[in-house]
Amino acid sequence: MRTIGIDLGGHTISAASIAFAETPTIGEQIILPTPQGRKESEVLSALAKIICALCREEKICTVGIGLPGFIARDRRRINKLTNFPMFENIDFVDRMECVLRNEGIESRLFIDNDANCFALGEGALGAAKGMKDYVVLTLGTGVGAGLVANGRLICGANGIAGEPGHIPILGSLSCNCGGISHIETYAGADSVEREARKLGLPEDFALLWNRRDEPLYKELIDGVIDALARCIASLMVVLDPEIIVLNGGLSQADGIAEVLKLAALPYLPIPSRSAFRVEVSTLGSDAGLYGAALLPMQER
Repeated sequence: MRTIGIDLGGHTISAASIAFAETPTIGEQIILPTPQGRKESEVLSALAKIICALCREEKICTVGIGLPGFIARDRRRINKLTNFPMFENIDFVDRMECVLRNEGIESRLFIDNDANCFALGEGALGAAKGMKDYVVLTLGTGVGAGLVANGRLICGANGIAGEPGHIPILGSLSCNCGGISHIETYAGADSVEREARKLGLPEDFALLWNRRDEPLYKELIDGVIDALARCIASLMVVLDPEIIVLNGGLSQADGIAEVLKLAALPYLPIPSRSAFRVEVSTLGSDAGLYGAALLPMQER
């Protein structure tokens, strides 16, 4: 069996052909910039181009796509993608399949929240392999999470569970989702870069992180650390996971897991502290591709 796994990000679209034998194996990979015009047709066209390239001569294919936002319970419709405002209250599967048919390809298409895909990948092959209760926290353009309890993804009554980036904390900043004072407005990569621009600092999280001991940099990064620490502590007390796995671009900052663990400890009740584990993903971005390819095998 072969499935195409795709991760639609705010800056890049990553995709791979994944073969399933004894263990999933990534074959050909494609990475393209995400169209920045934010037109629906441009994004659908870019996805179709990738799928056609990976399908090659095949005219029937199975595709799983991880999307960054609120996916409806039926796992066909998008409620809202905060960084893709044109995708709101639409049947994404129907539209994508229509675009592919116009390219001569019949598809079995499956979608889910991108963080859920990362969680599936980490549970199958990564840092959470063999665990039944864990969280994968994705630190990228936004802040998302895949929540697994008793071996099953938690989707919620409306399909939109696992959005810790929209947990409110102190403040009054407006979030792209329509709410205010959400963790994502302080700790999402786009928000951090926007704040750095205002302060005349480099718009690159890695550079900001590496200079966090300098006063101006420290003030900015300390705010990010505190927001994420509160996020992690909230997930710990609600879900009691075996591990919190960090993934996404910001997770690559040197030493971030230990820094966040230490910052979150004071927010935790004492009984939660002894078994508290925070680790960086062992799969990196491949976790999202593996997880997207595993979507066709999930109970719906």
